[in-house]
Amino acid sequence: MDVGAWTTDISFFRLTDVSLTTKGVRTLAFYSAKTYRIAADQIDEHLCDFLAEIWGVDQLLSSTDGNEDLASLIRVERERGTLESGNIHWKGEDRMVPSATIEVARLLTSSDVRRHFIQTQREAYLKEIPPQEPKWRAFPILVMGGGSEEKCLEDILRKNVPLRGPVKRLPLTPLAFGEAAGSKVSSISHRLAVSHGLSFPRALWPEFLSPSAVPPPGPEKTKRIEGRGDDPPG
Repeated sequence: MDVGAWTTDISFFRLTDVSLTTKGVRTLAFYSAKTYRIAADQIDEHLCDFLAEIWGVDQLLSSTDGNEDLASLIRVERERGTLESGNIHWKGEDRMVPSATIEVARLLTSSDVRRHFIQTQREAYLKEIPPQEPKWRAFPILVMGGGSEEKCLEDILRKNVPLRGPVKRLPLTPLAFGEAAGSKVSSISHRLAVSHGLSFPRALWPEFLSPSAVPPPGPEKTKRIEGRGDDPPG
């Protein structure tokens, strides 16, 4: 799950070979993949609505250049980790930010993400050969993107989704890439990670199957055991 500022991409995939054995063509099969217009910015939008009511403010966007844009200010404070201080300086005044408003904004956003996660998971679940549940009981959930810094998203996936497995949050800035290139600047590292991925030649890419190309589940193959007593006479 890739959580950004504006959108969340959720995909369920299997990296294997087409014959499900140790030999064959490496295949990346996406059982289900969706993009949803909900991400970390929704936390800021909820907070704006709550604070407008509490402060009695009607116009939150009072400046065309964004200098007094409350949503932008909240986003900066949230990403810095200073929003929990309980105060925010806006339009020349120190204003109180009740902790309950922050908690509710995060709860509402993470609950929406959870709902979309389960919706996408259900579609992917139908592509698995029965019995699905034992195979899906411990599948790993990888969370990445700038919005993954919001721990509420990781927590709700860890506790409140069916057939949940271990949740792992990928680092926002993989410093190893920067160090390999002789740079420790965090703002560059994530770009180097993208460049690293693009540097793989096409011949090394696995075969990609989109959700519509993944075949429906069929009966599991069984192996005939020679010499069984119930074999029909030859």
